[in-house]
Amino acid sequence: MNWNKLDTQKTLQAVKNFSQELQATSSSNEKIEIIKSYSQNKWLCQVLQYVYSPCLLYTSPSPR
Repeated sequence: MNWNKLDTQKTLQAVKNFSQELQATSSSNEKIEIIKSYSQNKWLCQVLQYVYSPCLLYTSPSPR
């Protein structure tokens, strides 16, 4: 994946907007529509995949 500064800023802004829109409503139907509206954003989808994929494990090194 080739990230540049502009892509990073756009992705972080999309993540922020996505999160704020989901938090602003309690309606499940509205949340589904919000998710659908962001589904074409490949960067956001990739970020969410890294965050929620149970197959990816992130660990910190054990102290010695």
